[in-house]
Amino acid sequence: MISRVIGLVVQALRVACPLYAIWVFIRILWLIRRKHQLSWKREGVVQLLVFYLFCLAGITIFRYGPDPSMAGRWNLIPVIHTIEILWADSAGAFLYNVVGNLIWFVPLGVLLPFLSSRFQAPWSALLAGGLVSACIEISQLVLGTGVCDIDDLLFNALGALLGWGVWKLFFKLKRRGTLL
Repeated sequence: MISRVIGLVVQALRVACPLYAIWVFIRILWLIRRKHQLSWKREGVVQLLVFYLFCLAGITIFRYGPDPSMAGRWNLIPVIHTIEILWADSAGAFLYNVVGNLIWFVPLGVLLPFLSSRFQAPWSALLAGGLVSACIEISQLVLGTGVCDIDDLLFNALGALLGWGVWKLFFKLKRRGTLL
């Protein structure tokens, strides 16, 4: 299980690092042309979010490369496949499917509220997680790089909501003065 996660992180970095380097080059050019005052805190959040999204694409869309057996495969019946995995005595696959899909989207729910006040409501984190996940699932379907699965979309959206909860807790602790 640990080696699988490490493999996914390595794959994510293989995809994310070159894309991020291109992004930074383009962003620098754009910022040079822009004449407005730059908020370094906001720019830091933008950079983290973009790098995270590139990593997420590496883990989800470009994990294995195209596989003709995966092309056009989908699961649109919620939770049934996840329960089948649990009943098949595959605790590792079940944990990866549920916990992995939740954890991969926590950063999205944490970062978006820092970026814009429009994302400071729980429904916005849920919606953003669902939309990003839908883009990933449709990409997997079209590119044949994974199975388009409604369970992934549900758990991803809940992961973004969990991330929003982490963000909310951070601000409550900061307001009380119990956080550095």
